[in-house]
Amino acid sequence: MNNFVSNLPLPDIEPPKFDFSHIKCKWLNVPYADKSSAEKLDIFLPNDSLCYHPVVVVIHGGGFLFGDKEGIELQAALEPGLARGYAIVSINYRLSSEAKFPAAPQDVNAAIRFLRKNASLYRLDPNHIGLWGSSSGGNLASLAGVTDKMTVFVDSELGDSTIPWNVNAVVDFYGPINFLTMDPEYVING
Repeated sequence: MNNFVSNLPLPDIEPPKFDFSHIKCKWLNVPYADKSSAEKLDIFLPNDSLCYHPVVVVIHGGGFLFGDKEGIELQAALEPGLARGYAIVSINYRLSSEAKFPAAPQDVNAAIRFLRKNASLYRLDPNHIGLWGSSSGGNLASLAGVTDKMTVFVDSELGDSTIPWNVNAVVDFYGPINFLTMDPEYVING
């Protein structure tokens, strides 16, 4: 696999900021690992709820180069998910400008293991975890969904590597899968 790190400048795009003040039960910027300041997540629970919630983990897109856990993916998932009784967790991961592949999928797996390990603290159902991502986030969601036995996607320095990172569901919105065919397919179908 290619250990690509981009030297391209990051786009000057400011992610939209949301007003979370109406959500009473939330934890923001929770570190799930300590290799990078990027390894943080936000947890949102439905208001006035004391039960354990199935989890939707939102993984932002951005071509592995940019993006943030407060991006448009969170906006799309947050209110509908909370209204249906889900815990919504939005994660950041190390971007390709900071760390080489497989750092990003290792971060996603570390976040899942963190959530499972700390499920009782945050009132999460560790047996019902799904992933939702778009573009590069969709790629990372798909990788996590199909690699629960592949240790190359686990960095033992990122939390407790004995905790499983398997998930129950994956929603991949237009995530690239075969990077070798992307350019030819774009020319043919674009």
